Amino acid sequence: MPSFVNDSYSGSTFEQEASATLRDYFAGGEPQELVVKNSPFLKRLKSKDKIKRQNGFSLVKPIEHAFGHTAQFISGHERFNVNPGDIITTVELPWKEAVASTSWSRFEKNRNSGGGENQVFDLIKTKIDNCRKELQDLILYGVHSDGTPYDGKCITGYKAFNGDTNTGAYAGIDPTVTGGAFWKNRVYSASTDGGTTFSPATARELVYKTLVPLGLAGKGPDFGIAPDDWFIILKQATINPYESKLSEDLVEEGWDGVNICGVDIVNEGGYYGTSNAGFGSADPTSHYMTSSRLRFFSTDYIYFVVNSGNDMITLDEVRPGDQTSVMQTVYWMGNLICTHRAMQATLKP
Repeated sequence: MPSFVNDSYSGSTFEQEASATLRDYFAGGEPQELVVKNSPFLKRLKSKDKIKRQNGFSLVKPIEHAFGHTAQFISGHERFNVNPGDIITTVELPWKEAVASTSWSRFEKNRNSGGGENQVFDLIKTKIDNCRKELQDLILYGVHSDGTPYDGKCITGYKAFNGDTNTGAYAGIDPTVTGGAFWKNRVYSASTDGGTTFSPATARELVYKTLVPLGLAGKGPDFGIAPDDWFIILKQATINPYESKLSEDLVEEGWDGVNICGVDIVNEGGYYGTSNAGFGSADPTSHYMTSSRLRFFSTDYIYFVVNSGNDMITLDEVRPGDQTSVMQTVYWMGNLICTHRAMQATLKP
């Protein structure tokens, strides 16, 4: 912790100490932990080693799908197929940026400089905490979006590759063109496809009907998230108690949920809202999830990627020319990317 001495506040000493405190505060652990700890979805990605650091002009990942049709049985000296085929081999997304700023005025500096070390540190730490929490909320909002908020500057969230429809292009691949059918997430409607509504009596069957075509026993989705309304219905559903046991790592973290078809389904904080809700127009925790949906993910094919060296770093402090305040900004750069869209699924009304 920086040393604050009452008679050392002349010139820019306060600002220098504050800047040092901000850097030390974020250097205390992995910055990505600040976001991951509040999301079971991101925690699952971390447990699968799917939170990565990467550089480059854009975010590029190879498609993880067997499209080349080169697998075959052979006998003896038979020649085998080594033709890679005319296929798309990579997905590409742009980096997305997020910032949050905090500031302190000369008046605050003067008012707090007489209270000793603790008073000044409390002022800075409180401002830093608020700055950090605001950025955390914004990033999580982006993860739950479809990438369209903020005029498309938002994180390309999971609704972009696992939304209520599966005909939209994602990562430069259009699933509606010839040969693009492999790039569609599964969408199952309780009413249109199942001829029923989502209720305690039908929930288990509808989940099975959504997931079975993608494969079970570790070959299909392994994780699901539910908003408050459908999560309550899941908890009321008649489910075999041995089947419904949530994975121990989630239980230890305090998350509540059920397990159906070997898929952990948890309540992601009760976040409602549409994908294009304006962040800041209301309490941000009201925007994250769409009500009356279950989203299922095969997390082997999803990556939360942070640009190396730009994971909640602090930028140089700025002093506006016409003000006595000093501003410090926390900066983040990254995105969410899926490499196998066909293994993701949505259950909707």
